[in-house]
Amino acid sequence: MIFREIPDTKTSSREFQGPREMAASNTHPVAFSMITKDKTARILDMPCGAGAMAGRLIAAGFSDVTCADIDKSSFALDGVRFVKVDLRRSTPFPDGSLDVVICIECIEHLENPFHLVRELARILAQGGEVIISTPNVLSTNARSKFLSAGYFPHFSDLAFRWDYNISLGFQAHIMPVPFCWLQYMAFLNGLELVELGTNRYARRPRLKDRLIGQIVKRVSRRFFPAEHYEVVTSDVVLYGDILVARFVKSRALESLKSGGISGGHDVLF
Repeated sequence: MIFREIPDTKTSSREFQGPREMAASNTHPVAFSMITKDKTARILDMPCGAGAMAGRLIAAGFSDVTCADIDKSSFALDGVRFVKVDLRRSTPFPDGSLDVVICIECIEHLENPFHLVRELARILAQGGEVIISTPNVLSTNARSKFLSAGYFPHFSDLAFRWDYNISLGFQAHIMPVPFCWLQYMAFLNGLELVELGTNRYARRPRLKDRLIGQIVKRVSRRFFPAEHYEVVTSDVVLYGDILVARFVKSRALESLKSGGISGGHDVLF
């Protein structure tokens, strides 16, 4: 499993000339750095927002890019295929029809994250890749924020600004997804974690963050197998702001799933 280094600031969001990125700063460059180098790959950007990621892909020479979202009003790219989708339901894409699916700033907006991951796996070809980002609610900062204030970073509106949150509609963050849950959802659908990164680290972890990190490492050692302990106690998870994960559709994991192992909740934990 690879821990992705944060791309050089020369490739940051501010340097890219294209549609507005509807995501936390530097999330798009991190996700872009994980994408296959095969320029003929069938790529879906969903949800695409204004089309910033698709614009970046096309500028880099990718020739088969499709965009999808629930609303086209913000979409700013000309000559790019756009498909209207409602991710609370099934998408119109055939089984196994895509090589790469990019799902940035999405899962935390949906009532049923399990359905989303299941749908992403369905439309992905064998050996294909899905890149998912979400706010990191397992960081030391998120843990201390929840302990002291009762909500996670990026989810304050859900705690005490309900009218405003409702007014945001699909733009509201309503579902915190701890990374171990995301990894479990992926496993259930034959997706193997191969790479993990973050848009930014805490500049200088404070004393409380370092103490929380040490507690997490000590407690986690008792519960997690070695390979999962490495992930949940990594700097990416303990100190990252937004997590960006790349999963590969694995025939081996699908075989385990078909054999009934997906029902065993002790497989990952």
